[in-house]
Amino acid sequence: MARRTFIGNIYKLVQDPNLISALTGHVEGSRAFSRYRTIDMDMKMDLVKILEGAKAIEKHLAKLKAEGIIEREGPDKGGSWKVK
Repeated sequence: MARRTFIGNIYKLVQDPNLISALTGHVEGSRAFSRYRTIDMDMKMDLVKILEGAKAIEKHLAKLKAEGIIEREGPDKGGSWKVK
C-alpha cells in the first residue's frame, strides 16, 4: 500500500514522463502510466464538481437569508439553521 501511495504521489507532483519512468519503472504509454494519470485527472474533475456544488449551496443559502426565510442560530461551527 505504501508503494502505491508513493507512486501515486510521484505522478501528481512530477510532470516529466522520463523522470516518472526512472523512479517507478513505468514506461510512458504503458497501462500503469495511463492509469495513474487517469486517476489523477478524475480526482481533479470530481473536486471541481464538489466545489461548484458548494458554491451553489452558499448562493441559495444567501438568497434564503436575504428573503428572511431562514436564519442562523448559534456559532458557525456548532449552530443550526432555523426556518421562520
